[in-house]
Amino acid sequence: MFEERMEMFRNRLVKVQRHLGRQARRQGIECYRVYDHDLPEFPLRIEHYGKAVYLSEYKRQHGFTEEQHAAWVEQVIAVVAEGL
Repeated sequence: MFEERMEMFRNRLVKVQRHLGRQARRQGIECYRVYDHDLPEFPLRIEHYGKAVYLSEYKRQHGFTEEQHAAWVEQVIAVVAEGL
């Protein structure tokens, strides 16, 4: 189930990036928000700044232990790096 949600998140990022990336290039925009807490399981904000990507997490009660949360963050970063 966890892998399915990560795949859903990756698909959302790819779809939105494809759409917004085209618009941004057409308009000469280099800074834009790709994702902003669209899926409740991923309370994140992801923004493009030129060639850099900024990722931040909204504070929330997630029910993970510190180790589980660290593993989740690592997986999210991997998915974002792959998807964008």
